[in-house]
Amino acid sequence: KSYGIQIKLLFSALGLAALLGISRLEINAKLISDLPEPSSIKTSFLFFEDKFEGSKPWELSIKLQDPDADIFDTNVIRELSKLSDYISTEYGVSSLVSPITPVLLYNKALTGNYEVPSPEAYNRWGSQWKIMRQKMIPGNVVIQNELYTRFSGFVPDYGSKL
Repeated sequence: KSYGIQIKLLFSALGLAALLGISRLEINAKLISDLPEPSSIKTSFLFFEDKFEGSKPWELSIKLQDPDADIFDTNVIRELSKLSDYISTEYGVSSLVSPITPVLLYNKALTGNYEVPSPEAYNRWGSQWKIMRQKMIPGNVVIQNELYTRFSGFVPDYGSKL
């Protein structure tokens, strides 16, 4: 006796059941969901999420294409400022540290405004700014003859439901 039709029906039913099961499968990569409720680690994690606007590190590395350029050229600073605003707004990156940070802080000290100065004002900063930026910028933010830089910050643990 031939079991061809029965075997085809059985494998079709098994395949359909597998597809149905796979479609209902959920994976959540949110780190906090695996921690037990009364946990000091969970409490600390929630503290960082709440007070520091995120706990997952986020980084972006940038290399200038022009070897004669400088991270602190007026035009480069203005473009990096646009990028910084975009990263903060679109991706929710907080506590962002980049070459823009000391520019903003130095301008605030000089003018009281926490913003990128106009190109004219920026170009007037001169040698005092060069001395200050060497003191203000960690060595891992601007690297190798000021051709490389990085942005680093934090994002919330959104998890991912796949």
